[in-house]
Amino acid sequence: LNAFGDSGPWEKMPGYEEVAQALTGMQVRYGGKEKPTLWPYGVVNDYGTGFAGAYGVLMALLTRAETAEGQHVTSALARTACLLQSTYLQDYDGKVWDEPQGPNTLGFGPLQRLYQCQDGWIYLGAKTSSEVAGLINTTVNDQLEDKIVHWCANHTTEGTLQHLSTDTIAVHKLTWLNEFASDPALQARKLIVTREHQKLGLMRTTGPGQWFSSSKIHAGRPAPLPGSDAKSILDEIHMQNFDELVASGAVKIPQERKQ
Repeated sequence: LNAFGDSGPWEKMPGYEEVAQALTGMQVRYGGKEKPTLWPYGVVNDYGTGFAGAYGVLMALLTRAETAEGQHVTSALARTACLLQSTYLQDYDGKVWDEPQGPNTLGFGPLQRLYQCQDGWIYLGAKTSSEVAGLINTTVNDQLEDKIVHWCANHTTEGTLQHLSTDTIAVHKLTWLNEFASDPALQARKLIVTREHQKLGLMRTTGPGQWFSSSKIHAGRPAPLPGSDAKSILDEIHMQNFDELVASGAVKIPQERKQ
């Protein structure tokens, strides 16, 4: 796992999350051409490259089980950044490079964007203009986006959710992170967990969630303080070495000590 892959002129060059973002246009996508900005949602390429590497190892193991042949597995930050932006990297005759950019972007168009209501924001995701237009009593025309903006501005978020949600239209209230993390349903599914930290006390973090119907996944303990595991690790190493010495006969234990 590295920054730019296992071949080519950049193979040995160092790189970080932010370098992969700069190389692949992520910072322009978020901040816009006038003021490129670091991707603000965490180290997506760092984590994604780790997941890609683990997935690659699993695929290699399956192939080895079928063919008895081993192989080297690689993954790179730049590859992950391209994968995450695959929608934007498509090119074809007549392609217009007019994707939304910058921090003020509300969406991709009238059927996929954020709208402000009287008491908050909602995100609307729909397939056809006609269905949305019918729900807000207007016609499909060039002003549809403005019509939806006006309609939402005169309704509450709850009223908008009830009125616009259908089998083919997805609408959801814009939720603040703390509100999202406090949702009992997410906590019940272990997507949000609370554990005791050595220094901070009770600490709420993301959890592994429920991935499998039978196999159980448990959240590990919070990251320990530096040095706090030193004694247990040294004790474990000491006992392992001691047991090896006894097994080899280099150390003799009196019978009474064994008892």
